[in-house]
Amino acid sequence: MHDQVTSEFSVHLCIHQLFEAQVACSPQATALVFEGETLSYGELNVRANRLAHRLIASGVRPDQRVAICVERSPAMVVGLMAILKAGGAYVPLDPTYPGDRLAYILADTAPVLVLADAAGRQALGEALQAHTVLDPNEVLTEAEGNLQIPGLTPHNLAYLIYTSGSTGQPKGVMIEHRGLVASTLARTTVYQPGADAVFLLLSSVAFDSSVAGIFGTLTTGGALCLPGSNAVVDPHIISRLLIENNVTSVLMVPSLARLVLPQVAQLGYGQLRQVIVAGETCPAKLVHEVTSSFTHVELFNEYGPTEATVWAAVHRCSSEDVDPVPIGRPIANARVYLLDVHGVPVPLGAVGEMYIGGAGVARGYLNLAELTAERFLLDPFAGKPDARMYKTGDLARYLPNANLVFLGRNDDQVKIRGLRIEPGEIAARLSGHPAIREAVVEVQGVDPDKRLVAYVVAQPEAGLSLAGRLRDYLSECLPDYMVPSAFVLIERLPLTPNGKLDRKALPAPEGESFVHEVYEAPQGETETILAALWSELLGVEQVGRHDHFFALGGHSLMAVQLMQRVRRYGLECSLSDIFDHPRLAHLASRIAQSPVLKPPVGAITVRADGSELPVFFVPSGLADYSYAVSLAQQLRVSCPIHVLPWSAIGEPQPQSLEDMAERMIPLIQAIQPEGPYRIAGYSSGGILAYAIAHALMRKEASVEFLGFVDVPAPHKLLYKNRDIKQYFIEHVKAVAPEAECQKFDGLNEADELAELIKKAQDLGGYDSNADLLLETIKWQAIYHFSQIAGAYTPSPLPINLYHFYAAERERARLPQVDMVGGWRELLPDLAISSVSIPGTHVSMMEDISHRKHLAEAFSRALL
Repeated sequence: MHDQVTSEFSVHLCIHQLFEAQVACSPQATALVFEGETLSYGELNVRANRLAHRLIASGVRPDQRVAICVERSPAMVVGLMAILKAGGAYVPLDPTYPGDRLAYILADTAPVLVLADAAGRQALGEALQAHTVLDPNEVLTEAEGNLQIPGLTPHNLAYLIYTSGSTGQPKGVMIEHRGLVASTLARTTVYQPGADAVFLLLSSVAFDSSVAGIFGTLTTGGALCLPGSNAVVDPHIISRLLIENNVTSVLMVPSLARLVLPQVAQLGYGQLRQVIVAGETCPAKLVHEVTSSFTHVELFNEYGPTEATVWAAVHRCSSEDVDPVPIGRPIANARVYLLDVHGVPVPLGAVGEMYIGGAGVARGYLNLAELTAERFLLDPFAGKPDARMYKTGDLARYLPNANLVFLGRNDDQVKIRGLRIEPGEIAARLSGHPAIREAVVEVQGVDPDKRLVAYVVAQPEAGLSLAGRLRDYLSECLPDYMVPSAFVLIERLPLTPNGKLDRKALPAPEGESFVHEVYEAPQGETETILAALWSELLGVEQVGRHDHFFALGGHSLMAVQLMQRVRRYGLECSLSDIFDHPRLAHLASRIAQSPVLKPPVGAITVRADGSELPVFFVPSGLADYSYAVSLAQQLRVSCPIHVLPWSAIGEPQPQSLEDMAERMIPLIQAIQPEGPYRIAGYSSGGILAYAIAHALMRKEASVEFLGFVDVPAPHKLLYKNRDIKQYFIEHVKAVAPEAECQKFDGLNEADELAELIKKAQDLGGYDSNADLLLETIKWQAIYHFSQIAGAYTPSPLPINLYHFYAAERERARLPQVDMVGGWRELLPDLAISSVSIPGTHVSMMEDISHRKHLAEAFSRALL
């Protein structure tokens, strides 16, 4: 059992009165910052008072509920404060939620009126017909003074926030002013914010973490910074907002913090003082990253359910923390008990269920008397007859230093990226579909890559394409974060001998469990890169050009990771591009229309971590390094992988292959200053890999591995004696399916190169998304490389060369090339280990089964 000594707090005040006291102290101080505009405490108070008078005139009284559904803006905060000042309890609705869910909450809360802007009206639609609606953006001229509401006490409701419910519907948690005041003043005790504090609010107003930022800031004289809705998961925008607004404090889930904070550290931002993480397990790796990168930033790990008014315990992290990072000790005015199944406190070090008592315990669940009685119990340890405690369902134990460690749940409830989810609610929704007889929803993976998987027993007539239909069905009634990534069709739910669900017997989701479209292979370099990245991020083997990122299991934080990885390839991709164009071909087209970034100056990191020496892959002779991304997925995870970049557009062309190799050495040594080195290349890019190995060894650096993936010797290059237009035409024909080759006979060398590329696009033989000018410049670089590679004369090296060659040679109409024999002709004494790989020069890399075979052989050679 553990409790924090009760602090003196204003038991006679409501939360908005703490705000009004701050207005009186500093009316000119900045209260809100939104997209470059500011609102002072005095201005915010006046606007809220005017709206509050309108609400009272419309019938709002103490304990009555007022729904608010607006976009992120000052009007959102004005609306919340006005509702509280009028004596009402606010019910926050996120306009991005499905209409069915919003309509359910409106029906359940029966608000006396609704505050809605244009976005809110659109989201609520017909559900608004039975309600009085006001727009908080309207300019009002009512009285501006603070209101005194007869009968309003700290025991009245301040807000209702809805959480996922196991019964199939969300449940509303009722929080009173006294709990909110106690929770807010406890924040002052821990974080001691000053008038110069700037808090960046990333949480949706529909989640209780927003309560911490809004009231913790506006009752202590700080400024609340509101980002636009598109910014809340984009690390680039968040980092910029932190700096542009001199943010001192921010709260986010740990998985987002691990994406944002490294960028802030790189920029050397020094105003940030506090980072608060909550909502999911805090990894020790994050703690160590923060403590090593920031000298003046404190990292806090918060814990608390919605039913205990946002938080109940907190831990100030240190470099000595290890997994599991503690959730610390109870906050002021909170009590935490660890009890066994009989309600008896467990011994020190033993695992028990957390029960939370104190001032922050909620009134209960709206319209759910039985569930309230089950979860909100009399507190026998408080010494007060009316004291209550909340049964959390969370398991924890004490460390010897009296810190608490969270150990998981004793039921099915989960948190994914900080969002509380009852899988039972999703399963109940699925069971309501006419094609489904039974359903269960499981959580797989660990933070930040947890995902929901639905297992369904379907009616005999359910038919095919069930995953897509179920995803569409759930998307109409559940928020995106509650829609499973995969839908696994099974004949029956597996049971244990005692009749319970046998979770271990549930099969892993396979390809058909995800919402795939009819497969069509990716076209062009950009689509190929995207498909490889999607496959790696989403854990899906085959990705087609019409597949949908979010239907395959993507989520907002994964979209952030995708954006970052795409940018490593010198391509411009924003987070909104991914949300607006979630299908692979559409996203590739959008990227092609964006301003092209210069290729990265340094090597591109495909996989940063690993205990082995890194492998440096060289671009192919077609300036393509997407093959390395595809191959990396099958190579063992202990092997770091980097790709050397092709020359940037506009750079002077290297005079020889030796010159090109010399340019690569600093890029390699920036990552690995000393040998031994491991180098590999595919197709004619392998010739450059050989030249790089030679250049390193001439500098007395050791090279322990040189890998060729179907690499012709310089004198065997197929198009060595062609001009650039012949080279392009032969390439288009070579990669086209056999049945379609003849349609490219009309490509004429008399045309200019740009015209040839355009004709090939029109005929479907070239990436239709590609920019014509850039492709023309790129092909000039490719052709130049073919010339200097064909002119290269390799010298013998004291190294064992591993040559992985395609077992099937190309079509008979092309010249036959003996990939291994060509090198033996040039360098008869070179030690070559030849390994046959199924497939042709192209399919050994593109076919998944062939690529797996190649990766296994490659991994063995690296040992």
